[in-house]
Amino acid sequence: MKIILCDDVKNLGRAGDTVKVADGYGRNYLLPKKLAMIATAPNIKRLEQELNSKKGQARRVQKDAEYQAEAISAKPVLITASAGEGGKLFGSVTSADIEAGLKERGIEVDKRKITMDDQIKMTGSYQVSIKVHADVDAELTVVVQSEEEKAAAEKKEKAEKEVDIVKPVETKVEPVAVEAVPAEAVPAEAVLADAAPAEAVPAEAVPAEAAPAVKGDDTSEQAGADKTETSSA
Repeated sequence: MKIILCDDVKNLGRAGDTVKVADGYGRNYLLPKKLAMIATAPNIKRLEQELNSKKGQARRVQKDAEYQAEAISAKPVLITASAGEGGKLFGSVTSADIEAGLKERGIEVDKRKITMDDQIKMTGSYQVSIKVHADVDAELTVVVQSEEEKAAAEKKEKAEKEVDIVKPVETKVEPVAVEAVPAEAVPAEAVLADAAPAEAVPAEAVPAEAAPAVKGDDTSEQAGADKTETSSA
């Protein structure tokens, strides 16, 4: 019989393929499990629509997986563990520890999808791979530090914050340049208008004794005196 595969079937074909199978295999296995349907024109058209819808959904799922992979690789996961001399751990860092570290960053990952080439038994930096999607892998940096290293880092960070708090803030005042205006750029009318006019003093405001003597009056008085002396003679 001729059928259309609704899903991928090993050693037979992929979803959407039209194949011929034995009647018993088709009717007793493929059709009841909805892995295939009889190849008729209406069934072919319906399956094409379903496959197109599934492809669109699959593209969206893969795009979301790519975004998640970028978020995973964006920054390392820091794990603190008990360690002895030389950075040797009392135990080892497992995929469950990495899963918990990612969860603290708001990223959900199944620990079974985390691939570790070797067991982590020393402090240091390591690379692990995470299968986010069938076609998408994320590379994650895992930094393992001892409890003593964590305490030292926290102490240093606290000291730096205290220095920032007490550090005076320097305020720099920039000089303001004042542009000189050339004399020729100022109109003469503006200069004259700005000059205050001289105030006139009324004549009655000046006392008589302050007025200067007129030379002509002195001559008349002398002539009168001479005439008097002549008449007496």
